[in-house]
Amino acid sequence: MKRFAYIAAAVLGLIIAAAMIVPFLIPNEVYRSQIEKAATNALGRDVSLGGEARVSLFPRISASIEDVTVANPDGFDDSNMVEAGALRGVVKWGPLLARRVEIDELAFEDATVRLQRLSDGRANWDFGTSTPDEAPAEPTSEGGSVSAGVGRIRITNANISYDDAVAGQSYALEDFTGSASLQALDKPLEANGEGRFQGQTFDFDVAIASVEAALAGQATDANIEFNSGLADFAFDGSMALGEALSANGTFSASASDLAALAEFAALEADAPLGQLGAFRSSGAISGPLLNPTLQFEELSLSQGLLDLDYTGAFSLAAGGQINGALDASSADLRALMEAFGVELAPGETLRSFRLSAAPTGSPDAIDLTELDFQLDDITATGSAGLDLTGARPKVVAALTLPTLDLTPFMSSGEPQQQSQPASEGWSKDKLDLAGLKAVDADLDLKVGELTIDKIMLRDADFTAQLRNGVLSTDISRLTAFGGAWSGAFGVDASGATPRISMALDGSSIAMNDMLATFAGVSAVSGVGALKLNASAEGDSLDAIVRALDGSISTNLVDGALSGFDAAKLVRSASDIRAALAAGDLGLAISPSAQTDFANFESVLTIENGVANVDVLNLLNPILALDGSGRIDLGAQSMDLSILTSIDKAATGNASAIQLNGIPVPIRLSGSWTSPSITPDTRLLQQALTAELQGRAAEELTDRIGGQLGEELSGVLGLPSRTPANDNSDTPAEEEPAGEEEEEKSAEEQIEDAARDAISDLFRRND
Repeated sequence: MKRFAYIAAAVLGLIIAAAMIVPFLIPNEVYRSQIEKAATNALGRDVSLGGEARVSLFPRISASIEDVTVANPDGFDDSNMVEAGALRGVVKWGPLLARRVEIDELAFEDATVRLQRLSDGRANWDFGTSTPDEAPAEPTSEGGSVSAGVGRIRITNANISYDDAVAGQSYALEDFTGSASLQALDKPLEANGEGRFQGQTFDFDVAIASVEAALAGQATDANIEFNSGLADFAFDGSMALGEALSANGTFSASASDLAALAEFAALEADAPLGQLGAFRSSGAISGPLLNPTLQFEELSLSQGLLDLDYTGAFSLAAGGQINGALDASSADLRALMEAFGVELAPGETLRSFRLSAAPTGSPDAIDLTELDFQLDDITATGSAGLDLTGARPKVVAALTLPTLDLTPFMSSGEPQQQSQPASEGWSKDKLDLAGLKAVDADLDLKVGELTIDKIMLRDADFTAQLRNGVLSTDISRLTAFGGAWSGAFGVDASGATPRISMALDGSSIAMNDMLATFAGVSAVSGVGALKLNASAEGDSLDAIVRALDGSISTNLVDGALSGFDAAKLVRSASDIRAALAAGDLGLAISPSAQTDFANFESVLTIENGVANVDVLNLLNPILALDGSGRIDLGAQSMDLSILTSIDKAATGNASAIQLNGIPVPIRLSGSWTSPSITPDTRLLQQALTAELQGRAAEELTDRIGGQLGEELSGVLGLPSRTPANDNSDTPAEEEPAGEEEEEKSAEEQIEDAARDAISDLFRRND
């Protein structure tokens, strides 16, 4: 027995000695030529070894090949596809006895691999296939199976380039050094490395508990870390690599510059990631990676056009679900909107925004509760929703706003000159209402103070609907010019030229404030009711006013008509005659003058920006004014005639101010900011002419008499008059004088009679 043991030991010793000695007895050239031949036949390419080829069988099976090249086919840019400084491999002896191959180490040093696809579709990594007559060898199960594992694969200073002329893509991995270990598929995989890809440095560290379980779709522990100059990522949990990659664990991700990351990745996304600055996120992830469920502990975008912080759930499954807390702001909202493809006209609006809310819903239809919002200088609280599923974004909101100034949003965005005074007319700046076409909206707003140009509204409570540029507003309550209002207001910006309409009913309105705001004048003070129904079409405020159609009615009490003191006209008849004769009513006109009234009523019908005064009545205990005429809203001018009646005793028996029994109307004409107040010579002249004609006709009839007087009155255009005691029937032919002399005598008589009548009229006026 001992002898057998000695013999076995001797044989084993010889084997070991042979394993150590034999490789050194075989010339290096033999190894090299055989390896070159075998590799060339296998790849169908010229494979050459410029360095040594060494084989060692003890204490481990090892082989090393230096200076290896694999040639490119004809037509490619470089002569060699692969160049490697050294290839080394080590296999353990012990596991071979158990029919298991354990590669202790594979090493690739200083390797350069050039992968290229030409424009004709040929690729240098296609090594050909077996000929039809050469069927691949079938694996045999005889002798059992052999398992394999790799202790460590090491790559040092590798450079891999990829150039695809068909796709127009090229990539480069440079200075890559890494290692990986996988003893068996059911054993842990560990890998790490570093290098440069497309000029960007990176490093990674991966640990997977079981590749076999992961590939079978079973959850297996995994830890992944990736860091680069553009982005960092870490995951700790479990993952499965079945039909769809899924994960369950915690994560963190960050990017210092999303613009650079988007450019590097050549991303083409609906959202312009390149405009959003830095990015950080952390939290939990579960489910398939294509539509995961995320629970964010932190999600932030900053240092760019948008600052955003979000915590809560975010799921892309089943159309997406959101439930969390959001804070967002932008110091350059215009640039942000333009980055998302929204075209904006130049202007000073939409400068910035800030928002905090609790969002729920989906990314395409999100509801915001606990909303606190600021746009430029406008702040709001309440709730809102944004629906992106339609042709246009739709906003639904119920908001309370302390102040809302819409004036900046009504301008054209062009550089504006200083606001012009009212005397220079209405603004001709083009109205920019394009924003009304950008979204649809259903709004329920409560505004503490609403400003539109020079109009100040308070305690406004209204609902508004916006559809394709058509805004309809129902005003249930608002306070303006000291009174309460209700009604409706509409703007149609769907066509080329905007159209507005309004139906407003106000009570306890301070007329002085309203006129000063709209017209720049304070002609009438007083408090009362006002009704306005109007519509117009125009692309500027001036065009709208000049096209206005509708009606306005007022009923005021306890006020005054400014700039005119009607009571001074009745101080004395001599003062009135002197003023009328001179055409100057200065005694009754001054900036501080006013005519008080107990009641003022007006009804105006508007057509093409011109208001016809249907009713204009002013009453006080001793005075009454009755007016008529026109007010040109577009030209900001007026032409009114006011007839004054006086009741000095306040007994209710008022009589019109008259001159020789003729009512004396007052004319207000010219610009409404500085009107001219004079006697209305047109009406006065008509009245005086009628009076003189009547009296002249009477004088002619009385003095000349008969048919001749009537005929002369007709020739002169005077009213005919037949005296009651005129019984003359003397025929004309009985006159003794000839025709020429009779005609001359008649003319002289007419002239004298008219002169006497007019002189007598004015003598009696004295």
